[in-house]
Amino acid sequence: MDKIDEFLKFCDGINERISIVINESVMKHEKELTALNRAKLYDEGRDSENRRLRPPYAASTVASKKRRGKPYDRVTLRESGMFQDRIRILAGREQVEFTRNNIELRRGFELVSFLRKRYGKDIFGLTKKDVDRMRDIILPDVISGVRKLLPKE
Repeated sequence: MDKIDEFLKFCDGINERISIVINESVMKHEKELTALNRAKLYDEGRDSENRRLRPPYAASTVASKKRRGKPYDRVTLRESGMFQDRIRILAGREQVEFTRNNIELRRGFELVSFLRKRYGKDIFGLTKKDVDRMRDIILPDVISGVRKLLPKE
């Protein structure tokens, strides 16, 4: 087999192998990456499009949060931690998706469906700035993984 045939063989399927390397890096850093999503919600009250979460809390919720010393000046989507603490990543071939399985709090009431309907689908995900942070987090592992794919001379 000559060098050209070796190169063509190497190139066959390289995109798939690189996607696997990226997915492995994303999953290795899942905890750090989901923390970026949670921080955007809790610390800033913003979604992945960097919009303030609306509608604001009801007066009764604000009063309750004030009494308990919790943030009340923004929507945090954090009451008990049941929702935010279980945000997960699904790494696909073309994209990374932040998600959370539905939680049935009482018969017929699913928390995640309610929150998505009320605050929008963009409660999951990263802002453009956080995507840059994600890139910085996973890039060293991706570079290392891609180097391992390269043919040895």
